[in-house]
Amino acid sequence: MTETSFREKILTILRLRAARRAAARRTEGRRERGFNLIEIMVVLTIISMLMGAVGFSAFAILDRARRKDTRNVMKAIEQAIVQFQTESPDPCPASLSDLTQRKILNKEPQNAVARELLVKNLLLEAGKEGFVTSSGITPKGKQVFQEASEAWMSYLALKPPKPNITLTKDMLRIYGEEGLNQPSQEVGLLQIVVNSEPTNAAYYAGLAEYAYKAHDARLGDLASTKAIALAPAESKKRIQVSLAEVKKNAAKEAKSPSTGGTGAVTATPEGTVTATTSTPTTKK
Repeated sequence: MTETSFREKILTILRLRAARRAAARRTEGRRERGFNLIEIMVVLTIISMLMGAVGFSAFAILDRARRKDTRNVMKAIEQAIVQFQTESPDPCPASLSDLTQRKILNKEPQNAVARELLVKNLLLEAGKEGFVTSSGITPKGKQVFQEASEAWMSYLALKPPKPNITLTKDMLRIYGEEGLNQPSQEVGLLQIVVNSEPTNAAYYAGLAEYAYKAHDARLGDLASTKAIALAPAESKKRIQVSLAEVKKNAAKEAKSPSTGGTGAVTATPEGTVTATTSTPTTKK
């Protein structure tokens, strides 16, 4: 073997070793590099598609379950209402709070707070559209207004030291001309209001008007004098003429036969109230 061939052999061996080392480095580099961005995006897309397909199915199942549960609840409520109407002599309550208050009153008939809340609920019911029309109060409206009146009288029968003024003002429309048209009851309400607001000319004028309509001329004159005294100067003459006309018309009505008795609510200066009922009389 010549020296030249020996050198070539050595060089060939070195080249092969260098090539193997380079190949090993390239393989090792690929192992450390991991996934590229495109590969990750492809995997995430596949996962999201699978989750979407499963999610739509799950939402549909949940929606069907909610509908079934709602139908079951509605059926239970319907059965409870039918059972209540069958077993209870009282009318079906207008709301859950109304039912709760009635239950409290059955156990504690002297509970003034529960009776006050019952009156509030009945006033809300009476405030719905359709109970009072241009031709007057409807039969359904009269029934609701009468229930509110009975609840109010039961509340006053407990003799609260200071009746709820907001509730009292709301009751004015129940006994007013557009409601049950009971002037004597309206007088009792206005007496409570003017005791609470003694400088309000409008309420004194209203008290005078309904006192005349209830044929209580003495109370009407006192309230009329107070209303005129409290009214602004530019309104005094108008109020005086208006109330005088009401008094004149009420006096004419008093000469006609009476058709029935009315209840009355009287307020004392201290704010306490009493409820009374007058006997119907007929003039011949």
